[in-house]
Amino acid sequence: MLKNTSLAFIGSGTMAEAMIKGILNNGLTDPHRIIASGPRPERGRELEERYGVRGTTENQEAAQAGDIVVLSIKPQVLPVVLDELRGLIHP
Repeated sequence: MLKNTSLAFIGSGTMAEAMIKGILNNGLTDPHRIIASGPRPERGRELEERYGVRGTTENQEAAQAGDIVVLSIKPQVLPVVLDELRGLIHP
């Protein structure tokens, strides 16, 4: 279903990791089709090493790379992230 679809996770914490792990464990897509953004570069490297996905600290980069964009962020940062991504994500 998602085999040829790229996924972007805005937020690379435990919620994103759980979804990434489930997606990969169920063979829904390949690691090279997943990118996760977050404020900590070391977390991106962790996900890269653990799952083979791409990590970045740039939300806009991730959003532009994904056919599907998943917001896996805390509610209090939602307004800031939505402002940052305005114009990049379309239904």
